[in-house]
Amino acid sequence: MHHLGDVKGLGYDGKLVVKGKFAPKLNLEVMERSKKVIGTIARVFGPVNSPYISVKPAKNYRPSIDIVGKPVYIRENQRIK
Repeated sequence: MHHLGDVKGLGYDGKLVVKGKFAPKLNLEVMERSKKVIGTIARVFGPVNSPYISVKPAKNYRPSIDIVGKPVYIRENQRIK
């Protein structure tokens, strides 16, 4: 797994906002440390060197405020945009 970034908050639309370490491809699966898929990358915005990433939650995942501040990951072979 490759560290995508840390969750900074929950959007009003239910999407997670992640402060990324790089700009990933859209529609990649995002996982917790336990390798549980929590969603997919919906949008990348902000500065190229440290973008913000909007993550659409998976149907079987209901985000809560507890996720804020925690790291999220993508599969190692899916890193670069």
